[in-house]
Amino acid sequence: MSKAINIGNRRELFVDGEMFEKLGDTEFVLHQPEPREIAIRRDTLADDHATSYYSIIHNGEKYIMFYTAHGFGQNKAGNWPQQHICRAESVDGIHWEKPDFGIYEFRGTRHNNIVYFFDYDLLDNFYAMYDTSPNCREGERYKALAERVINGVAVLSGVVSPDGIHWRDIGTVITKGTFDSLNTLYYDPEIGKYRAFFRGWQFHEPSLHLGETSMNDIPSYQATGCRCIKTAVSDDFYHWSEPEDLKYGDQPAYQLYTNNIAPYYRAPHIIFGFPTRYYDRPWTRMYEELPNPERRWTGRYAMTDGLFMTSRDGLNFHRFDDVPFFPSGIEGDGNWVYGDAYPAHGMVETPSDRKNEPNQISMFAPDLAENAIRRYVIRLDGFVSLHAKYPDTELLTKPFIFDGDRLEFNYRTTVSGHFYVEFLDEKGVPSMVERANILPPQSLMGPVDNNIMAQMIASSDMGAKYNTVIDRESAYEILSAKAEKSEIAENKAQEEKINRQQEETEAKMKAEAIKEAKAELREEKQREKRYNEIEKVAKSILTSAGRTAVNSLVRGLLGSLKK
Repeated sequence: MSKAINIGNRRELFVDGEMFEKLGDTEFVLHQPEPREIAIRRDTLADDHATSYYSIIHNGEKYIMFYTAHGFGQNKAGNWPQQHICRAESVDGIHWEKPDFGIYEFRGTRHNNIVYFFDYDLLDNFYAMYDTSPNCREGERYKALAERVINGVAVLSGVVSPDGIHWRDIGTVITKGTFDSLNTLYYDPEIGKYRAFFRGWQFHEPSLHLGETSMNDIPSYQATGCRCIKTAVSDDFYHWSEPEDLKYGDQPAYQLYTNNIAPYYRAPHIIFGFPTRYYDRPWTRMYEELPNPERRWTGRYAMTDGLFMTSRDGLNFHRFDDVPFFPSGIEGDGNWVYGDAYPAHGMVETPSDRKNEPNQISMFAPDLAENAIRRYVIRLDGFVSLHAKYPDTELLTKPFIFDGDRLEFNYRTTVSGHFYVEFLDEKGVPSMVERANILPPQSLMGPVDNNIMAQMIASSDMGAKYNTVIDRESAYEILSAKAEKSEIAENKAQEEKINRQQEETEAKMKAEAIKEAKAELREEKQREKRYNEIEKVAKSILTSAGRTAVNSLVRGLLGSLKK
């Protein structure tokens, strides 16, 4: 028996045979993502004639998508085609916007989302990452790889940035490879190193798997070798190991273009890849009928589809070749390329668009018919499933140990299906078989006789337990007590409030009464004062009036006497 695998508390996905001793009559089935809405359209001046090679990262605050915009002119160095890097942003991974960075002038305006402009040097196949390394250099949290052609020789240049907006080229970092594809990069905490995956060649005789061409007038495009994926590692991003070709066991040598390799974020010890399988088609008369003949080149005649592959070490991979993960795109009038499936690099977990279902994984790929980028969804961990055939299938895992006291399996059966779990000890001796069934409803139509009910209860394993009456405090009683307690507290508070209001009213009335009494007293004193003054005046008037009357009388009498 194999040595036990310690899985700790990590999630294991049945995407390969790594966890199994015997698979029995089962098969791995690849699932495809479902298309949803258009996420980003080519609708600005900065998007130019076409966009390609999309990569999505998360910087802890938002999702960022970098993509290349292509023109059909030449840059100032005479290189063709003209290219620049644009940046889109999203908070939820569904709704995207193109910020106005105002850095580079393009077609007479700086109002655009361009973050890197290849004005003189041809930098191609730009891919950016957000560096999570604890030893990341200051000002280099964002890193990128880009192809540069120097004296006709392709190399990979390193490009760094503190914010993903302002970039600087640090020069050549990898020299052995072809690099005419999306070359990817990430920091692997499992080994404490950077991993890079990039385009190369494996030379051997052409085969049917490679896709032969009859374009004798363009010898460089004849199938003289196989496009492959290489990998290298680095401690510091500046110095890299000798490249190695990825290995696929005894699987056929398909031509692989882009790689889109990264750890699966829900199980980082498993590495996912979404390479494009490249096929050179022979020249046919149909190509003469394609739109925009002035924009054609040899690459138009190739077709690709997107595959799915997995690895545990970053070097040895298993591909799912029979069914593409991303099928080829359809032809559309006005497309400058068609028949291609180049998915964006990166995954985004988003809410399900179906009610009461768990989150989904959103991925993005060009929609050539719409000239846009479309969102696709797949259920969490739902890339591959292990299918058992009817009626019964037995499979055996390798020995493994795990943390905790519970082991969960994600499975689904038909209504008549079943799922048995049997554990073996370290000597391979089986324990008691545990059965998990999905049972259909079981019931009787009509009333049940009391005797039958008693028999069913007596024969039930749970009858003794649940037939014992336990007078627990009911929810009604608990809630009633809480309500009563709350009512008492509320009444007490109300009573205290009323008492306070009465006290305040009485105090106010007393203050008003005192105020009125004082006012009345002041008024009484004022009335008394006025009375005294009037009385004094009156007496004075009376006295004066008496004197006047007497004098008049005397004068009258004297006057009479004089006559």
